[in-house]
Amino acid sequence: MRCKILKSFPFTRDGFTMEEAVEGEFEDIPADLISGLEKEKMVQKAPSKAAKAKANPAPDKKMDEAPLENKSTKAE
Repeated sequence: MRCKILKSFPFTRDGFTMEEAVEGEFEDIPADLISGLEKEKMVQKAPSKAAKAKANPAPDKKMDEAPLENKSTKAE
């Protein structure tokens, strides 16, 4: 699961290879680690795309608005 790293820490995805989660970065963290890391305030779940879209909806266009013309400043 995509998380923002609040405090750097080492972790492993496969039980063998060590990786470093770096503070301030976003990282895909194994789901079974997230609960404990959240309790220790080391990670914060990143909002999903659906949550971002809901928080920042696209502005509605009015049907009677005409598109802006692309006027060139070059003499023709």
